[in-house]
Amino acid sequence: MQQRLQGKIKSVSAEAGTVFTEDSSYLFTGFTHCTSFDLSNTDTSNVTNMSKMFNKCFNITEPIYNLKTIYMVV
Repeated sequence: MQQRLQGKIKSVSAEAGTVFTEDSSYLFTGFTHCTSFDLSNTDTSNVTNMSKMFNKCFNITEPIYNLKTIYMVV
């Protein structure tokens, strides 16, 4: 995503069928004005790297409860 748009996004809501890639590191980096992430519809079953996924997301006001990471190994 172009850097100039990242700072303007206020919320993220994943649509049904959203699949995160194996390397999802830095996926939402720079979403500085984003206050909420609804990731309940995401499939993270193939993700092996989520490092710094929310890097520089300074304004999150709601817990990210719905990110399913059942098989994540740290």
